Amino acid sequence: MPRNTLTDLLSLEQGGTAISEWRERILSRILSVSLILGSLVAIPTIYFAFVRGPSAVTVIDALGLLALIFIVKMPGLSYRFRGYTFLFLNFLTGVGFLVMVGTISQIYLLAVPIFAALFFGLRVASFALVINAITLFVLGYLVQQDVPFPGLLSTDLAKWAVISLNFAFVDTVLTISTALLLDNIEKSYHGLQTAGKSLVTKQKELAEKNSKLAREISEREAAEEKAMRLARAMEQAGEIILLGNHDGTIVYANSAADPIIPPPGDEGNVRRVENLQLSSESRDAMVSAVHKKEHWRGRVHALGQDGTMRQMVAVVTPSTDSEGHLNNFVAILRDVTHEVRIEE
Repeated sequence: MPRNTLTDLLSLEQGGTAISEWRERILSRILSVSLILGSLVAIPTIYFAFVRGPSAVTVIDALGLLALIFIVKMPGLSYRFRGYTFLFLNFLTGVGFLVMVGTISQIYLLAVPIFAALFFGLRVASFALVINAITLFVLGYLVQQDVPFPGLLSTDLAKWAVISLNFAFVDTVLTISTALLLDNIEKSYHGLQTAGKSLVTKQKELAEKNSKLAREISEREAAEEKAMRLARAMEQAGEIILLGNHDGTIVYANSAADPIIPPPGDEGNVRRVENLQLSSESRDAMVSAVHKKEHWRGRVHALGQDGTMRQMVAVVTPSTDSEGHLNNFVAILRDVTHEVRIEE
């Protein structure tokens, strides 16, 4: 098993996600440490009990150790039961030592409100502070502990009033400091928790956006690759392929169309269907089909790659633009001169 270190004790993330679980872990560690140290302290007490005989201190130590063993080792005890039992055990030990030993045992009472603030918060700690001060004043006055105040107070009532007030002052400062420290830790934890949740949400949103972007990029690359394959196929095709607008403007012509279409840079030679180097009858038929946005098929006479007039089958098909309107056309001209000659 891993060693329990100070980092483990103070870690907010180990074994839980709430400040209440952090308090539970602190209580468990304090109980374990108290049991170990209490067992060590019991060794000289047992020794003196054998040498000089049992005393009230021996009884208090033994009962306290047995109670500590019970709340540490007994399974199934709730956090509140263990916490309140530990506080009550400290309180009874302080009261017993205050009666049997004297004011030096105030340290046990001093710890009760501090532990209460650590385990249960400021409200329980405030109640413990009040009980502590009243207990110290009443027991001190009733048992009339001989605490000298040279040159100051002579009556037991006034003497124990001053002792109790000073004790309450120190105990209150330590207890409130502990409570405020835990309160700030809790606020910081909740702030970190909120920021963590927001970060997780942002990471999920970013992951979704990245995934969507990756899909869009993949789809775009696929579309571009498809368009490039289509463009290469059209460019390398043996048939003449023309793409244009319904007004007759040619926006694309593959290399096979070079003999029948003027170069785009020559003055007066606009890339239009009307300027195709076809026989006049063929050209007029194609121009009419383009302007009327009609499907047309027929034979035309055009210049071939070798510069001679060739017979071609032309197909003009209207096509839609990005908005679905019939504003474009596709024209394909295939050389059928060889087939015609065979038929003749």
